[in-house]
Amino acid sequence: MGLESEWLGLILMKDPGLGIQWAFGVGDDAVVKRLKELEKPYMIRKALGDTPRITVKDRKDLYAALSDKSHTKLSSVARPFIPPNASPADEFIECIPMGGIQGKNNIPRILRGTATVLRFALAEIEDTLGQRLMEEEWTWKREGLVQITEAGFKTQNGTFEPHISSKGRPGTDPMQITTLISAIRHGKIRSPGLVPLVAGRI
Repeated sequence: MGLESEWLGLILMKDPGLGIQWAFGVGDDAVVKRLKELEKPYMIRKALGDTPRITVKDRKDLYAALSDKSHTKLSSVARPFIPPNASPADEFIECIPMGGIQGKNNIPRILRGTATVLRFALAEIEDTLGQRLMEEEWTWKREGLVQITEAGFKTQNGTFEPHISSKGRPGTDPMQITTLISAIRHGKIRSPGLVPLVAGRI
């Protein structure tokens, strides 16, 4: 919702006449048609066009990653953790506690994703309005989406590909296999056919 509001705001600032029509509900049939189009997230992303640092595809990828993360699935409510100075074998899965952003493990990880989105949004404002808002130069790198998805894989050409969406493909959420392996390693289950999902650590 925040990104959609920002994108729409930038569009209306570039076209003050349309902004007035949007605010007061006036205009001919052509204006009404355009305003209806701007109610659709994909049309808003497209209407902004490319900026010097961000493309329409970049917006699509970011939106998809955030949308996927908000779906009701395991990776939306659980995080893998490896204690300091421990080996990967000591990894455990911890459920996000009721109440959201709390706990020494969850807060830093959630804030990294939030910071990624904020820098993206600020860069769009800078490019569109010609204003300097960030202290440091910023360049969008697609692999930064991993701060949101917290999963990814290496492609055949050696690049890193964030795991953006498992929508419509049950069983492809990387957190599922991670949790299964962790549960078996820590003796929580004996058969992969029955995984007890309980609050806390696995």
